[in-house]
Amino acid sequence: MNIYIYPTDTVWGLGSSIHDHEAHLRICEIKKTPANKPVSVLMAKLSDVQEYFNLPATTNLELLREIFQLEATLGLPLKWMHKKIPDYIFAGSSWIGVRCLERPSVQELMKMASAPVTTTSLNYSGEAPITSEVLAREFSKRIKHCTVIPPSLTDPPMSGQSSCLICFEETGGFKLIRSGRYSERLQNLAKRLF
Repeated sequence: MNIYIYPTDTVWGLGSSIHDHEAHLRICEIKKTPANKPVSVLMAKLSDVQEYFNLPATTNLELLREIFQLEATLGLPLKWMHKKIPDYIFAGSSWIGVRCLERPSVQELMKMASAPVTTTSLNYSGEAPITSEVLAREFSKRIKHCTVIPPSLTDPPMSGQSSCLICFEETGGFKLIRSGRYSERLQNLAKRLF
């Protein structure tokens, strides 16, 4: 069982390999969240997203890259899943939350986990997410089998806000589920994505 604490573009994240169910359950216990609550999946490259999902043939990959650079989590329909992601990740939902951060620290994380990782904010349920490396390292001391991935020198600073969550439907429509810093811009881009 390996649990990771890592920097994202928004806040510090907490996760494990998508294939490590024991670590997933431990993360739910740490955060005090139900084990049947869906979590998102973090990937390091657009090619990873394409490996796991059959995106529509009309997908504009440059727009997709731009969307992921704007603090976005995309809810992709389960029917688009090409490569198996364990059921406990999406926990009965009809979509899977996906983040893709092309950053050196996330690439290092993927190498260590040997797979995409589950991703949730580093905090206890109901508390503000952690945005400081000092506090992230302090939090890590309470977790057995935990590795902290340090930010890369080239990683931009965190915004401190939650990502915007946009869920796509098989038909190509979408819904804004959670607003973020770039909600309006992301919705305009999402209209042209597929």
